[in-house]
Amino acid sequence: MSQVVRDDMALAQSRTLARTASGAELEALRNSFSLPLDWEISYAVKLLRDSDVETFESCGGGKGHSFQEPTIRFFGDRGEGLRATSIMLRYGLPISAVRRYWSIVNGEPTGPHWEITFFPRERLIEIQRQVEENRPVKT
Repeated sequence: MSQVVRDDMALAQSRTLARTASGAELEALRNSFSLPLDWEISYAVKLLRDSDVETFESCGGGKGHSFQEPTIRFFGDRGEGLRATSIMLRYGLPISAVRRYWSIVNGEPTGPHWEITFFPRERLIEIQRQVEENRPVKT
């Protein structure tokens, strides 16, 4: 069997494993931080963290949240944003933007860091439900 075929089979298997993340696994992830992870963003965060993307902030977005739209922030070099985008697209998540940004901390630019946002929020929630109910995610 060629290396390409083996790699494709491994990729297909990893997609299946990620898509069938149980509700219990996602709940454990949500509760593993000092502040609970928002439910609607937890599958996207899991996909990134399982792929060794170092996330440091996320929000489910909307009224009463820190961000208007679902958002994940993460560390990484200049290629990490494209890698995270690829992961999200591979699993059918509705990305609206990926950005490189700098924050101002104590009057000085800090970063750069990455931010990925999702729209429509309803599609992200639909995918979250499909995963937690062990239904196939329609990409």
